[in-house]
Amino acid sequence: MKYTNPNSKSTKNINFEKSTLTHVGTVMNEALDGVNIVLNDFNKDLADYNKINFLVKDRAKQYKDQVQKLKIEKIPLEIKLKYAKSSDEKNDIDFKIDKLNKEIELNEEQIEKIRYECELEVKVGRQQE
Repeated sequence: MKYTNPNSKSTKNINFEKSTLTHVGTVMNEALDGVNIVLNDFNKDLADYNKINFLVKDRAKQYKDQVQKLKIEKIPLEIKLKYAKSSDEKNDIDFKIDKLNKEIELNEEQIEKIRYECELEVKVGRQQE
């Protein structure tokens, strides 16, 4: 069998298909580069989020433990309040529950302050990179 050069019409079609494939490849490459940039930013944000949570968990442990302890202390008081008969007894229990709620709130405010400080620390660290 003898090989010959393709005719001019076939050559034109082949070159058109090659240029089309090259163009499609270029467009896909640009799209994938854009997706890669977005994914890299997302990955950095997740790394920051994880770092913040790790720092908060470490630094706010005592406050979280205290909140848990106070909530456990509050449970029997709430049960007693439900079954209290006299208004003096109810007022006394209410006062104790309010005191515990205020302590819980103060500890949760400390946790939020620690979270804010950790977020600042991570953001400053990221800007210095």
